[in-house]
Amino acid sequence: VSGNTVTVNFTASPGPQKVVIKLTAVNDGAGNTGDISWPIDILLADVNSSRQVDSGDVLLLQKQNGQALPPTGSADFRRDINLNGFIDSGDVLSGQKHNPSVLPP
Repeated sequence: VSGNTVTVNFTASPGPQKVVIKLTAVNDGAGNTGDISWPIDILLADVNSSRQVDSGDVLLLQKQNGQALPPTGSADFRRDINLNGFIDSGDVLSGQKHNPSVLPP
């Protein structure tokens, strides 16, 4: 915790899942204290945010293959699955590997 910023470290999940991050005894600065929960859905390779990995995700990865992320390129950061600053064959392969996948209900 630093000022009004909370950093939560999270390691890679083994597959599609729903996670809830809960902060306890959060103070809003006006004297109100309480617990806060944030639900987060994790689905690796869902680059179009459709809550499933399918051919649409793989197509988007293939179309941007070879592009860099801003500021040097225009690729969408969600498509950089391997977090190397570029959309490359590793991202495309990851999309293909996880096709099909869906979030649990």
